[in-house]
Formats: sequence, C-alpha cells, structure tokens
Amino acid sequence: MNKLQKISKYADRVVGSMIIITFSIMIICCVLQVFTRYVLNSSLSWTEELARYTFIWANLLGASYCIRTNSHARVTVIFDALPSRIQRIFILGTQALIMVVAVVMIVQGLKIAEMTHNQLSAAMGLNVSLVYLAIPVSGIFIIFYTIINVINAVKGIPEKEEKL
Repeated sequence: MNKLQKISKYADRVVGSMIIITFSIMIICCVLQVFTRYVLNSSLSWTEELARYTFIWANLLGASYCIRTNSHARVTVIFDALPSRIQRIFILGTQALIMVVAVVMIVQGLKIAEMTHNQLSAAMGLNVSLVYLAIPVSGIFIIFYTIINVINAVKGIPEKEEKL
C-alpha cells in the first residue's frame, strides 16, 4: 500500500468519524428539544442552535465524502454513451471544476471565519467562526479526494461508487 493510500484511509476514518459524531449530536439535540418542549413543557434554548451547527458541519463533510466515494448526484446518460477515452477527459474536466470550487470554498470560507471570529452565537455563546470553519475544512478534504480521483483517472482506474 503506497503512502497516498495510507493517508487516504486515515482521512476516510477522520471524515467518517466526524460525520457520525456531528449527526449523532444533531439527532440527540433534536430528540432532546422535542422531549423538553412537548413532555416537560419547557424547551431548551441551545438545542436548536447546536443542531443547526452540527447539520452544517455534517453536510459539508458529507460533500467531501461524496467526492471520495463518487456518490454525488449526477446524470450519466450522455456520459455513458461516450467512448472511454472521452469519458476520461470528462472526468478530468469535472475534477478540475470541483477543484476550483474547493479552492474558492477554502479562500472564502477562511475570510468569512476571520470576519466572524469575534461574533458569538445567541444561545450558546459559541464563536461563530467555528461554524464557518466547516467550509474551508470541507474544501481541504474535497481537494485531497479530488487529487486521488485525478490520479485514478490518469491511471485509467474506472470511476465507481465505493463503500468505505
């Protein structure tokens, strides 16, 4: 197993774990909010905010996971009809476009996080820049996984949905 594959497996574990943790926190917050509101007739002020923030993190990390596993939404009617050489060109073009978007996510996400570093959330008093950091963190993972996809496309390894 080469070095890139080892790093990729480690990154897969990190992203997967982060997604599981954020979704778990989000579900617990939602259940807790419903329980306290309808059973105890007194809702907690922070559960909705935490659920929203973990939802943001989970979705952005999920986007990088979809890049890694090639499970993002796409229409392949025309793509499937093309010869394999042209398909490879399309794959490389798509990966280049994804890379550009990820670079924009990193640059602009860091700017937004920097602008909000003194702002606190209303209910929890959490630094809002921690929420916005989900954008560049996801962008970094997307770039990493896109590089792996480009290497696979250049080597001629066919795109397939992977199960991690």
